[in-house]
Amino acid sequence: MGWELHGTLVESCSCEMLCPCWFGVQELMKMDQGWCASPLLVRIDSGKCDAVDVGGLDVIVGTFFPGPTMFDGGGTARLYFDPSTSAAQRGALESVLQGRRGGPM
Repeated sequence: MGWELHGTLVESCSCEMLCPCWFGVQELMKMDQGWCASPLLVRIDSGKCDAVDVGGLDVIVGTFFPGPTMFDGGGTARLYFDPSTSAAQRGALESVLQGRRGGPM
């Protein structure tokens, strides 16, 4: 079985107005300050990864991209889990949020 998450994504970034990266057009994805720092809140209402239920959890994904665009690489991220997250849930969500399970974020 794969994975499936349903919930809310709340994002903020260091750009002055509207994160240009959500537009998906490489020419528009210029970081206002030449770099990007962005926290993402992933609030999971319901979801599973294989047989692991991950519903009701919150995860913060803290990202940093040195720029000038996300396509230049070199980005880093750190995951911060809700204190109620079990080891099995954490492992399941790490694999999804780090892109090791495939599919869109």
